[in-house]
Amino acid sequence: MSAGQKRACAFVGKFPRFVLFVAILGVAAHAATYYVSTTGSNSNAGSQVAPFRTISYAYSQVVAGDTILVQPGTYTDSHNSPGYGILLNKAGTAAKPIIIKSVVPRGAIIDEQQDPIRKRAIYVEDASYNIVDGFRITNSWRFGIVVYGNNNTFQNNEIDHCGLDTIPAENEHGAIYIAPSSANCKILSNYIHDIGPWPEHASSTMNITADGFLVANNIISARQPSMYGIQIAPEAGMIVTNGKIYNNTFINNPAAAIVLYTYGGTFSGLEIANNIMANNGGSINLCEATGSGVVANSNIDYNNFRPSWVDVCVPPPATVAHTDINWIMSNPLFVSATDYHLQSGSRAIGAGLTLSSVTMDFDGNARSAGTAYDIGAYQMPKATAVLSSVSGIKSFSCITTTSSIKYTLPKPCFVSIKYYDLQGRIECSFVNNYQQAGNYSLKLPGASLGRNVYILKFQAGDFVKKERLAVSK
Repeated sequence: MSAGQKRACAFVGKFPRFVLFVAILGVAAHAATYYVSTTGSNSNAGSQVAPFRTISYAYSQVVAGDTILVQPGTYTDSHNSPGYGILLNKAGTAAKPIIIKSVVPRGAIIDEQQDPIRKRAIYVEDASYNIVDGFRITNSWRFGIVVYGNNNTFQNNEIDHCGLDTIPAENEHGAIYIAPSSANCKILSNYIHDIGPWPEHASSTMNITADGFLVANNIISARQPSMYGIQIAPEAGMIVTNGKIYNNTFINNPAAAIVLYTYGGTFSGLEIANNIMANNGGSINLCEATGSGVVANSNIDYNNFRPSWVDVCVPPPATVAHTDINWIMSNPLFVSATDYHLQSGSRAIGAGLTLSSVTMDFDGNARSAGTAYDIGAYQMPKATAVLSSVSGIKSFSCITTTSSIKYTLPKPCFVSIKYYDLQGRIECSFVNNYQQAGNYSLKLPGASLGRNVYILKFQAGDFVKKERLAVSK
C-alpha cells in the first residue's frame, strides 16, 4: 500500500461509520452520462471525448438514472442471442429512468440491415422506466420495437421499413409490439411509415395488448398493403383497460387507421380522441371484438374507404359498446400530401378536447393553454408572426425590382403570401407552406403581374396583414 493510500485509509477511519455510509450513498446516487459514437471503442471510458462504440455496450454499464447519448451515425448492434439487435433489460424508476437518446433527432440510426436473424431492432425484456428518444429505427425483419415490460416510453423516433418478413408462418409484423402485462407504456411523437408488407392477412403498424397505454402525437402511415395503423388486441382471458389514443394523425393505412381485434379477450375504458384519420381503408373498424366503454370523441374522419365501426371479420359479429361524440367528417386541410401540418381554415383547429396528458405537439410546441386543442399531431401556433417591414411598399406605392417583405416567426407556422385583385380574386401566390421559426426576407414578384392595383395579404398562423399596392412597369 502506498503512503497516499495509507493516509487516505487513516483519514476515513476518523469518521463515524454512519457518516461513511451516507457518503457512499451520495456517490452511488449520482447519475452518469455515457456517450456512444461510430468512431468510439468499447474499451474507452464512455465519456464525451472517449465514447463507446455500441449502444448495447453502453447500456450494459448503466444503472437507474443514467443517460446514454448517441452521436449521429449508423449502428448495427447485434446481441449475442439471436432474435434482436439491442436488448434493454434493466429497471429504472419513475424518478430515475434510464434514458437512451440520440443527440441529433433521428441522427442516430439503428439499422438492422434486413437481417432475418435479428428479427427485432430493440427488444425490451423485463425492463421498466426506459426511455428511447430520437432515433431512426429501420430495416428490421419483423418489428422495430418489441416490449415485455412496464412503464417504458418511446418518443420522437422515426420507425420505417420494418416488418419486412414475407414468410406467412411467422405471424405478426410491424413497427411496435406491446406485449401482455406490459402496462403503462407511452408511444409519443413518433413518425411511423412504410411498414410491411404482410402477405397473408392484415397486420398492424402498432400492436398493443396491454393496459394503461398512451399513444399520442404520432404520425402513422403504413402505406403498405393490408396494414392497420393501430391494432388493440387483448388475448384470451385478458381485459385491456384504460388505453388512450390521443392527437395522432393516421394517413394512408390501407387496412384501417384503428382496429379493435380480440383474440378471446375484451376491452374496457378505451378513449380515442383528437385524431385525424384520413385516406385509410377505414377509420375505426372491428374484428371479432367484444368490449364496452369505448369512447371516440372529437375525431376527424375523411376519405376513408369503409365507415367507422364496421366489422371486417364477420362472422362472428363484433359486440363493442361505443359512444361517438363530435365526429367530424371534413377535409383536415393538410399543407400537402406529405406535410401534415394544418392550413388556416382547417376544421381541426380548435376543435379538439383539452387533454392533460398531452401538453405538446409533434414538433414540441405547447398545445394552446386555456383553449381547445387542435385535432391531429400538430398544433397551429397562435399569433406567431411579426411583420417587420414591407420595403418599397406603402399605400399605392409601386413594386420595383428591389421591393421586399421581411418578417419574423418566433415559432413554426403556416405562412401564406398572396396578391389579390380588388375584386378579391387571387392573382399570385408566392408563399404557401409551413416555415420554421426565424427571420425571413423575400423579394416580391412584380414582373409577372400586369400594371394594376393589388392587395398583398400576408398570413402567418392567425396573424393577418393586408397592404394595398400598385405594380408599375
